[in-house]
Amino acid sequence: ILRWPGGNFVSGYHWTDGLGPKENRPKKRELAWDTVESNRFGTHEFMELIRRIEADACICVNLGLGAPEEAAAWVEYCNSTTDTYWANLRRKNGRDKPFKVKYWGLGNEIYGKWQLGHKNAEDYAKVAFEAAKMMKCVDPEIKLIACGANNPDWDRVVLESLWSYGIYHRDTLDYISLHRYDGDDSYYGLLAAPRAMERDLQELEGVIISLQKKFNSQDRPAISVDEWNVWRSEERR
Repeated sequence: ILRWPGGNFVSGYHWTDGLGPKENRPKKRELAWDTVESNRFGTHEFMELIRRIEADACICVNLGLGAPEEAAAWVEYCNSTTDTYWANLRRKNGRDKPFKVKYWGLGNEIYGKWQLGHKNAEDYAKVAFEAAKMMKCVDPEIKLIACGANNPDWDRVVLESLWSYGIYHRDTLDYISLHRYDGDDSYYGLLAAPRAMERDLQELEGVIISLQKKFNSQDRPAISVDEWNVWRSEERR
């Protein structure tokens, strides 16, 4: 599974900028990394890459500066067979059959103050719920990944909110994400990093199980580890 758009970039990314002839796409100031985004790589280019490497696609929607309606439109563009605006625009751009993207992320690291459109857990849950509701209305078969924080307090609020909004969580989300990056100057310190990852997984699983019991639910969301890496500290400088 390959996830795109990656990281902090997505919280300011508007997917319609990456459509049509490349020479006509807008060059925009990219605020997450203080650079210029050419938009020469968009939805069609990503799906072509997915085809070439024989992977499954995971598209992460913009729930930082973006709106739930924009996220639902992206699902329609990629997956719909209807005679409607966004599906017809995909056809106009050269793709008659739907891409059938199965996995969709509900924003990236919205808990972080470095993120464009940063929100607290309560506000994020409200936006994620509205986006999930609209996205699954467009395509009930997609799988949704809520934004986790490697923080039991955040994760509990998000999951409890989504569970308590009156729709079974499996109709709202299927996964909650976990991100982790580790770096250590010492060889053995670096080799010990997986222990920290194990701790994070156990903490998140504990939150999920406790809420499953609270709501007397037969099923529960899984964990999506959709960002991880190991680096040496001097590389971060």
